[in-house]
Amino acid sequence: MAMQRRILFPLALLVFAMFALLVGQAAFVGSSTPTGKAQRLRAKTVREVVPVEMMESSIETALAVQGPGFAANIVFVLVPVTFLITLYLQSERTKKLQEEMQNK
Repeated sequence: MAMQRRILFPLALLVFAMFALLVGQAAFVGSSTPTGKAQRLRAKTVREVVPVEMMESSIETALAVQGPGFAANIVFVLVPVTFLITLYLQSERTKKLQEEMQNK
């Protein structure tokens, strides 16, 4: 039972993390499309008011920011998580070695 419990908790955390990664990215993608006549009218008005050069430059700027943002996510999420996992594994190993020394 204890061995199954040790495997079940990290597995549950892994499943939760994968779910959060897959579902959480929808917040940044913006896959929703405008619905309704009022929103379409607003979009048309915005296109008529904003010059074409500005629309193109803002699209280029938005696309240019995605690379560094992705790199920052890797650095600020993946590195600390890797550190915490390593720390956890080392503490469990130390705990196990101490228990073995006490049982001898």
